[in-house]
Amino acid sequence: MAAFEVESVLWCLAADNLKGKSTVLEVIWWCLRGKNKRLQDTARRWISHVRLEGHIDGDPFSVEFRHKDGVPTGRLDTGKATPAVDFTGEAEFASVMSQFMMNRLNLEILGWHSDVKGEQDGKCVVAKGVPVR
Repeated sequence: MAAFEVESVLWCLAADNLKGKSTVLEVIWWCLRGKNKRLQDTARRWISHVRLEGHIDGDPFSVEFRHKDGVPTGRLDTGKATPAVDFTGEAEFASVMSQFMMNRLNLEILGWHSDVKGEQDGKCVVAKGVPVR
């Protein structure tokens, strides 16, 4: 498949039904999240190599992986002074991308904590256990 560049303008992906529009978007999501349960198994089996380049707040990054026997193996390159991060498998891929996105977007990981097991009312907490107000 040929590479294409998306300019900083309005763009769309259009075609008749069942032509792969959603699959293209799901592959992009897969790159950004490190996991994708919505991508159809048939489409997943067709994929052997993916590379996505982008910028967040002007800083470049790239995600590249090979997909063999259902296992993504690849690398996240942040384009900064930090070294590239390699990953093998969906769990590691998801962890690498989650940490990268949370850090790059300056977000905190939130969770839910309740003192009583099964209690609906609780406190939203950040990953370090500090309650969020």
